[in-house]
Amino acid sequence: MDTFGFHLHTLDIRQHARVHATAVKEVGEDHGKLGKDYLSQPTQDVLGTLREVAEIKRLYPPETVRAYVISGVRSEQDLVNFVRLAELAGVQLPGDPARGDPGLMPVPLFESIEDLRNSAAICRRWWTSPQYSQLLDSWQRRQEVMLGYSDSNKDGGMLTSTWEIYKAHRDLHVVARECNVRLQLFHGRGGTVGRGGGPTHAAIVAQPPGAFGGALRITEQGEVLSWKYSDAVLSEWNLELMLAAALEALARPEGPQSISETQWNDAMEELSRDAFAFYREHIADDPEMLLYFEQATPVNELEKLRIGSRPARRSNSGQLADLRAIPWVFGWMQSRHGVPAWFGVG
Repeated sequence: MDTFGFHLHTLDIRQHARVHATAVKEVGEDHGKLGKDYLSQPTQDVLGTLREVAEIKRLYPPETVRAYVISGVRSEQDLVNFVRLAELAGVQLPGDPARGDPGLMPVPLFESIEDLRNSAAICRRWWTSPQYSQLLDSWQRRQEVMLGYSDSNKDGGMLTSTWEIYKAHRDLHVVARECNVRLQLFHGRGGTVGRGGGPTHAAIVAQPPGAFGGALRITEQGEVLSWKYSDAVLSEWNLELMLAAALEALARPEGPQSISETQWNDAMEELSRDAFAFYREHIADDPEMLLYFEQATPVNELEKLRIGSRPARRSNSGQLADLRAIPWVFGWMQSRHGVPAWFGVG
């Protein structure tokens, strides 16, 4: 009961920032016109979801839903849009200790290379705004931020993605300390190398020096569940690895340094710059790459398989940016290209 209460698991809600922006634009200043005749289906869906969240938190233990992940965050306006829609739908965002309600925290997800580079500045402006500071106080100054491994890899290649996530991780902790925020990072990684996967122990101890406070949240991709949790022995072993790595990272907060931090940063910046330019030229900015990808891999057939919870594409624009990371990585692997794991480095 102390661990799971009456609800067993907490539930995260997730929606793209573009959907919120469209909904805010449609709602406009006239809150009286919120019927189906005035709003598009996506806007009706997002408002309906938020109303369901408000109802769930009224009928069930309020801690059942405590986080709302906003993917594709590019500015603090994306967070403002969510707050407006949540309040319009009757969701109580501030925490209420008297009711045991943690509130509903917007969790910005930074996915592209550009957004990772801007993440610390965006969070600084948001955390210091009077509107949001009151919400932070109600959450005991706690804030969760999610870093996207899969989409940043698709956007800039493996090396640049890894390096920009490392820098964002480091810079976000610096800003959090300056703003008196208790930051917890949510790492959207796991599975294949192209989606940020790798040994859990190595990932934990490789965090920026001084940026690990003992709390860690990561995703576990569906394809690795059988590898790590198919029986009690494997599950216990995986837990031991995570605990050992966490203790090691806490015991050595500055980490092992064989060269100076300046030399390390300079070397990684140069490697990342060259890898990013090569990847963008031959993959992301090549107008023929998507055509080749569709012809050389079974990605179009994968879209028809009912093996996932989300469609393969965010829209029908035909652009690489709207193709989700899962079919991108899975498609390349079916034809043994392995592009997400090495291109721009090897």
